[in-house]
Amino acid sequence: MPAWVDIVLDKPRKLRYRHNDIADMEQATGRGFQDLLVGMQFHGARTLLSYGLRWMDRTMTPVKAGDLIQDHWIETGHTLDDLADVLLEALESGGLTQKKAAVVDEGNAQPEAVTDAASGSTATPR
Repeated sequence: MPAWVDIVLDKPRKLRYRHNDIADMEQATGRGFQDLLVGMQFHGARTLLSYGLRWMDRTMTPVKAGDLIQDHWIETGHTLDDLADVLLEALESGGLTQKKAAVVDEGNAQPEAVTDAASGSTATPR
């Protein structure tokens, strides 16, 4: 499995996170990367994108990443939720996060019908 995720912005790019990228991002923002992930607000999205792209483009900044998001992601019909999915996939590919196991809601089973032996009627408890 590659340690990057392909993303098309102004051109095809490879989104990759390395330990130093995340450490530098935390130092520059004063926030842990989990904080940026939780809300995935505008600042978090552009910051995470910039640090994920800088391994191939050392001039990448959060402002440049914000321009890429606006001009080549949102303008082409993608959403920030779509971008968040790609960013998380890249973090997982880099081994920096793990996929959360899907929570399966099995719900409550319907109670079995109870037969009243005396009357022969069937009722379902509520």
